[in-house]
Amino acid sequence: MPIRNASQWLPDTFKSLIEQNFTETMELSLYNDGSTDNSIDIVHEWEPLLTSMYKIIINGHKEEKVRGAGYCRNRAIDASAERFLCLLDAVNIYLQK
Repeated sequence: MPIRNASQWLPDTFKSLIEQNFTETMELSLYNDGSTDNSIDIVHEWEPLLTSMYKIIINGHKEEKVRGAGYCRNRAIDASAERFLCLLDAVNIYLQK
């Protein structure tokens, strides 16, 4: 999940992840693209809840230069070790059916 100044969306995104009913092990790989808001604070606030269902991987940089969603997504993928991949942006929610 690429993150760049996404604090207004992250709670809904994380809530949708917690509401899923799968039973398999999954990773949530996040890459911060130099956010200047409190996105990383929100990530850390939700981390205890998320770790009940996901292995959490947090990476990123604090530089002013924005590298873009594609770059961040690729870094998050590089840090992952699971067999299957599902892409999620910080502004998306997963619906449960």
